[in-house]
Amino acid sequence: MAYPLADADIPFDSGQLGAVGPPTAGRVTWSTPTDLPDGTYTYFCRIHPAMRGAFRVADQP
Repeated sequence: MAYPLADADIPFDSGQLGAVGPPTAGRVTWSTPTDLPDGTYTYFCRIHPAMRGAFRVADQP
């Protein structure tokens, strides 16, 4: 199945969210960095690669 690869010049990773012990990250929330430049960023779930999407960062007037 084709899914977007993490293709940003700025790497970021939520880790494996969850609080039930390894291999989870010990937390259930995550947010994007606040200093991302404008652009479209693709993402996918490492565990469920069919879960994928994109978000756009843009300045608000």
